[in-house]
Amino acid sequence: MKLIWLDLEASGIKPSESVILEVAVSVADISDPFNALPVYHSVVFQVESSISNMNDFVREMHTKNGLIGECLDRRTSRYVDLV
Repeated sequence: MKLIWLDLEASGIKPSESVILEVAVSVADISDPFNALPVYHSVVFQVESSISNMNDFVREMHTKNGLIGECLDRRTSRYVDLV
């Protein structure tokens, strides 16, 4: 049996106002759930207007870690089949 870990970074916590900035998926065996192997990771393309409503805390955090810049620098979004 496997566990699937999903991690999302977003521009906020309100789904109606926020967008996804980064997604990562890892898979682990249920016998050792903290020994997860990364399967997929991607920064999601966003335009400035879609992330302009971030609160100060989130904007500072994602500016400091470089995520906002990475989202704005991506020229296209992409789809990856995980199967």
